Amino acid sequence: MRIFDWPYPSVGPPEFDVTAFAQSVAVEGGPIPERVLDWYEEVLPLRAGVVDASLAGLAGYFADRARRPPAAGLPRIRSFQRQQLKSCLAWAARRFDLPEPRWLAAVAD
Repeated sequence: MRIFDWPYPSVGPPEFDVTAFAQSVAVEGGPIPERVLDWYEEVLPLRAGVVDASLAGLAGYFADRARRPPAAGLPRIRSFQRQQLKSCLAWAARRFDLPEPRWLAAVAD
């Protein structure tokens, strides 16, 4: 199976794509990102350092986007980006052995 993210097609490390996909699956109510990575690694090994960098980069991206004013014509985009930020930060805390970010619950979706 192949998955194409048509809004942002690019060539790059598979770790970035699977990291972005895994956090999105969790936001949509699926399994935690770690489980998605486990399934992926049954087929193709991932470089942990590149997953780490991808996760940090995605968290920064969503931190920037989620705080922006509403986007014309896309009334739910900022809410979804805040959910993605929460998913990335919670996952990063687990992955990097950081304290659980309990304050995430206070951030409105």
